[in-house]
Amino acid sequence: MKSWDSFQIPMPFTRVAFCYGVPLHVPRSASEKDLEAIRMEVEVTLEAATREAERAVGLGGHESEKRRIGFEREEVRKSGS
Repeated sequence: MKSWDSFQIPMPFTRVAFCYGVPLHVPRSASEKDLEAIRMEVEVTLEAATREAERAVGLGGHESEKRRIGFEREEVRKSGS
């Protein structure tokens, strides 16, 4: 299924994992420096949640790394179009 956000609907009986953290508050008055620090925190947190979810469903380092590289290549193809 093509989607702007790459949302995928799992097939029946597929193993899934939901990982989440604490809510993050971004103040309206945040400076550019503050926003960049928050962005970096979000990025690190999302990467950790992805690794945890992959571990939870039995994807190990090599398989998840291949998936990540494939995703990055797809993003490069999309941006080059």
